[in-house]
Amino acid sequence: MSLPAVPTVTIRFGPGATFGPIMQLGSATQGILGTAVLGTAASEYVDVTNIQRIAIRRGRDRVLDTYSAGTATIQFLDTAGVWNPTNTSSYGTKIKPFNQIQIRTTYSSTNYELFTGYVSSWDYDWQPGTGVSQVTIQAIDAFRLFGLANITTVSGATAGETPGARLEKILDEVTWPESYRDIDTGSVTVQADPGTERTVLEAAQAMETAELGAFFIAGDGKATFLSRSEIANISSQPLASIAQFRDTAGSYARYQTIDVSYDDNDLANVVSVTRQGGTTQTVSNTASVLEYYQRSLSRTGLLLQTDAQALNQANMILGYRDEIQQVVQSISTDLSRDATTAATCLALELNDPVYVVRTPVAGPAIALRVSVQNISHDISPATWRTTIGTAVPLATAFVLGSSEFGILGTSTL
Repeated sequence: MSLPAVPTVTIRFGPGATFGPIMQLGSATQGILGTAVLGTAASEYVDVTNIQRIAIRRGRDRVLDTYSAGTATIQFLDTAGVWNPTNTSSYGTKIKPFNQIQIRTTYSSTNYELFTGYVSSWDYDWQPGTGVSQVTIQAIDAFRLFGLANITTVSGATAGETPGARLEKILDEVTWPESYRDIDTGSVTVQADPGTERTVLEAAQAMETAELGAFFIAGDGKATFLSRSEIANISSQPLASIAQFRDTAGSYARYQTIDVSYDDNDLANVVSVTRQGGTTQTVSNTASVLEYYQRSLSRTGLLLQTDAQALNQANMILGYRDEIQQVVQSISTDLSRDATTAATCLALELNDPVYVVRTPVAGPAIALRVSVQNISHDISPATWRTTIGTAVPLATAFVLGSSEFGILGTSTL
């Protein structure tokens, strides 16, 4: 079976955090503002050949978790010694940790960036007598950079800002490129910056937690922040405009395996949220406590500006977790299956809505609207398997005229 698309792995030798073409003043092609990015003429892009395996992991496990750093593993054969770090006539002097790397593909004339990050290690397995070595690259996205940079104060970070505005200032502290940001405003306000020593990642994730939003590195390398209202809006898109996975023939993507669970792992019927310097706000569902016993969840130290905002967050979490829900935890498929499946999987990004239908041998079909929490690609020369971890969205927006999201008391305004 042949791959539906050929993955391309590109290494960038040169300084700077961005991956795009380097701006060159006076150039008709690379001197265009908004297209090229600042850098140096020393930057060089090299495509890796003889790839044997690619493994990409991005996302989180549960809705209320913060996102983990995205990772990638690339294995390839070096048949000419050009990737030998001692070969000064080739790439030897340029090979080092923190070389930038991007994995992308083109399918049906559309480009897809699957991972953008930085090399954390190069591993060489020389095979005596063959003249061939196997090279393994481990890479991690920009969360690694954010986790290595310490800050104390954030310049201009005053009380009353939105999480998005604060995030912009946090990223400014490490001169993160504007072209590599996609930051929503946010729905709450936060306290003044505490001025304590922490990493840039910890400071950014404090905004994610306060907002009950999502902060992650997208496949194209952009530091991305989604507010909870934006997540609700995304989750409430019309069914006809979102990705669909089914186990029956039709004009939608097909999955090969599915993991549907119905358990109490995410159950919480007493929820407490405490902002920094505030009073603990606790809400509960008496009926749920009587049926399932007390299941407590606590979030403390949030940088929310008011206790009312902490209470609102507690109520949102309680409404999401006070009952047991049937959940599609993951779906897996082979992109070689058909064109619709390939195009659907390649286009997915974290938090995208997905509609999944499972048709059992007997009984009614299981049909659930979920959101993407993690994405994995495992690619070899002959196979491309994608696994998508999902969860029921935290909230959905109220949509006037919608039979699905226009029900008072069900969707949120």
